[in-house]
Amino acid sequence: MNAFTIVSSASHALTGTAYSLPADPTQTRLVRVYGSVNFHVRTDGGDATADDMPVSAGLNGILLNVPPGGSISVVKMTGVSDGTAWFGHVKRT
Repeated sequence: MNAFTIVSSASHALTGTAYSLPADPTQTRLVRVYGSVNFHVRTDGGDATADDMPVSAGLNGILLNVPPGGSISVVKMTGVSDGTAWFGHVKRT
Protein backbone atom coordinates (compact mmCIF):
# COMPACT_ATOMS: atom_id res chain seq x y z
CA MET A 1 0.00 0.00 0.00
CA ASN A 2 1.28 3.47 -0.87
CA ALA A 3 0.90 6.49 1.33
CA PHE A 4 1.38 10.02 0.08
CA THR A 5 2.48 13.25 1.72
CA ILE A 6 1.28 16.55 0.28
CA VAL A 7 4.27 18.79 -0.44
CA SER A 8 2.28 21.74 -1.81
CA SER A 9 -1.15 22.39 -3.25
CA ALA A 10 -3.08 24.89 -5.35
CA SER A 11 -6.58 25.29 -6.72
CA HIS A 12 -8.09 27.07 -9.68
CA ALA A 13 -11.49 27.61 -11.27
CA LEU A 14 -12.43 24.82 -13.65
CA THR A 15 -14.22 26.41 -16.61
CA GLY A 16 -14.59 26.08 -20.38
CA THR A 17 -11.28 27.91 -20.78
CA ALA A 18 -8.21 25.72 -20.32
CA TYR A 19 -6.03 26.46 -17.32
CA SER A 20 -2.38 25.38 -17.26
CA LEU A 21 -0.29 24.88 -14.14
CA PRO A 22 3.45 24.90 -14.87
CA ALA A 23 5.56 22.19 -13.29
CA ASP A 24 9.00 22.48 -11.73
CA PRO A 25 11.57 23.24 -14.45
CA THR A 26 14.28 21.11 -12.80
CA GLN A 27 12.66 17.90 -11.57
CA THR A 28 9.87 15.42 -12.19
CA ARG A 29 6.83 15.95 -9.97
CA LEU A 30 4.08 13.59 -8.89
CA VAL A 31 0.86 15.59 -8.96
CA ARG A 32 -2.64 14.52 -7.91
CA VAL A 33 -5.38 16.43 -9.74
CA TYR A 34 -9.05 16.24 -8.86
CA GLY A 35 -12.10 18.40 -9.48
CA SER A 36 -15.57 19.21 -8.27
CA VAL A 37 -16.88 18.53 -11.80
CA ASN A 38 -15.84 16.18 -14.60
CA PHE A 39 -12.87 17.52 -16.59
CA HIS A 40 -10.24 16.77 -19.23
CA VAL A 41 -6.50 16.84 -18.54
CA ARG A 42 -3.41 17.16 -20.76
CA THR A 43 0.28 17.10 -19.79
CA ASP A 44 2.22 17.70 -23.02
CA GLY A 45 2.38 21.49 -22.81
CA GLY A 46 -0.74 22.22 -24.86
CA ASP A 47 -4.11 23.46 -23.66
CA ALA A 48 -6.59 20.76 -22.59
CA THR A 49 -9.57 20.20 -24.90
CA ALA A 50 -12.61 17.92 -24.96
CA ASP A 51 -10.44 15.41 -26.89
CA ASP A 52 -8.01 14.90 -23.98
CA MET A 53 -8.11 12.40 -21.10
CA PRO A 54 -11.42 12.54 -19.21
CA VAL A 55 -11.36 12.51 -15.40
CA SER A 56 -14.45 12.03 -13.24
CA ALA A 57 -15.35 14.49 -10.51
CA GLY A 58 -14.53 13.54 -6.95
CA LEU A 59 -11.66 12.95 -4.60
CA ASN A 60 -10.05 10.11 -6.56
CA GLY A 61 -8.95 12.32 -9.46
CA ILE A 62 -5.80 11.30 -11.31
CA LEU A 63 -2.17 10.91 -10.30
CA LEU A 64 0.24 12.32 -12.90
CA ASN A 65 4.00 12.06 -13.27
CA VAL A 66 4.94 15.45 -14.77
CA PRO A 67 8.42 15.77 -16.33
CA PRO A 68 10.72 18.74 -15.68
CA GLY A 69 9.41 21.83 -17.44
CA GLY A 70 6.09 20.16 -18.21
CA SER A 71 2.65 21.49 -17.41
CA ILE A 72 -0.80 20.24 -16.48
CA SER A 73 -3.74 21.72 -18.36
CA VAL A 74 -7.37 21.18 -17.36
CA VAL A 75 -10.75 22.17 -18.81
CA LYS A 76 -14.24 21.22 -17.62
CA MET A 77 -16.22 18.71 -19.66
CA THR A 78 -18.79 20.10 -22.04
CA GLY A 79 -22.23 20.37 -20.49
CA VAL A 80 -21.21 20.57 -16.83
CA SER A 81 -21.27 23.60 -14.55
CA ASP A 82 -18.08 25.47 -13.66
CA GLY A 83 -16.21 24.03 -10.70
CA THR A 84 -12.83 23.88 -9.01
CA ALA A 85 -9.70 21.88 -9.78
CA TRP A 86 -7.17 21.04 -7.06
CA PHE A 87 -3.52 20.22 -7.71
CA GLY A 88 -1.42 18.53 -5.05
CA HIS A 89 2.31 17.96 -5.43
CA VAL A 90 2.75 14.72 -3.52
CA LYS A 91 5.52 12.31 -2.67
CA ARG A 92 5.30 8.64 -1.76
CA THR A 93 6.11 7.85 1.84
